[in-house]
Amino acid sequence: MWRVGILTFPLEQAFPAFFEMETLIASVASTGEDLQPYLYFWDQATVQEADQHLIQFVTQFGKDFENGRTLGFGFWEELQEPAKTLRRWILQPETIDRIAGSRLLLPLDGYEHLFEPAFLILQAESKANIS
Repeated sequence: MWRVGILTFPLEQAFPAFFEMETLIASVASTGEDLQPYLYFWDQATVQEADQHLIQFVTQFGKDFENGRTLGFGFWEELQEPAKTLRRWILQPETIDRIAGSRLLLPLDGYEHLFEPAFLILQAESKANIS
């Protein structure tokens, strides 16, 4: 399911009940599975759809990583270890570089103004993690 999801954008084309990758990631995390192999697959998926998911994720949830935080709503309230894994992944320099290189895929859907502030947060948090 994860592989199909990463390779299909928008996600609801493959899975009508899932509107974005956060829902799919939370579903995987709630099974108790380690997120690292799933995030590794995302890293290795060098197709436009994977980058589109990344841009959408940053636009919607990048601000949630400010000041050392991570996702903490819904299922994530009970899934803090997987949330920390997700935080480490999104803030690693390789992911930040991928986001920067993929920003041209930002859709003009009325939410594009949320991307830049969210990405600036991720860049700052990434630099703070390296320091």
